Amino acid sequence: AQDHDFIDKQCITYFINCAGHQIPNFNEDRCPHMTFFWDDEDDFQLFDKQGVVVEQIVSFIDEALLKGETVLIYSMQGISRCTACASAYLMAKYEWGMDKCMEFIYFQGRCMAEMRPNDGFLMQLANLDWVLQRKRLKKSKSLSAASKQRQQAHSRNKLMDWDVASLEEHNEYVMSLEASKSRARQRQALASASAPQRNVQPREERGRGGEYEDW
Repeated sequence: AQDHDFIDKQCITYFINCAGHQIPNFNEDRCPHMTFFWDDEDDFQLFDKQGVVVEQIVSFIDEALLKGETVLIYSMQGISRCTACASAYLMAKYEWGMDKCMEFIYFQGRCMAEMRPNDGFLMQLANLDWVLQRKRLKKSKSLSAASKQRQQAHSRNKLMDWDVASLEEHNEYVMSLEASKSRARQRQALASASAPQRNVQPREERGRGGEYEDW
């Protein structure tokens, strides 16, 4: 999160800091932040039983995406804590299973095999996966037999399989987001080019070189 060039190039405006004890928030006065003071230890508890933390993550990321903004989730090494945070979002938002989330993050991370939560976090994600599945099963109990069967088949597909239509929709969204970023960079470049230039006029000579200062 300290790479200013990368942040500017990607037009990142929302940040989730998963290592608040170790990393200061980037440009906190100007950019929305969500900060978690997580330790990268197997026995550290990430998620509460009431699901408040996961709801906060989903709400924060959705707020950014609805505005067409980009979110950066980061931790000290960018391996364990931020991956757990991103997985929790995907599981809660898209009803994906944990294995599917890991596969998605693996390929989105340019096949960085080290992008993996520690063993304790993986157990917590597996438990979160089970909790979310149970909630969805409870909701389907009120449906008719035929509707329940369709809903369960749909849920199984979301948990494990890759739906081509969903991937195409995701790719279209990514392309539209990239186009939005490109337009934002163009507007920024035009604004910089059209900004009035300060006139440099001689104020007084200083030393032998006759240097001038801005008026």
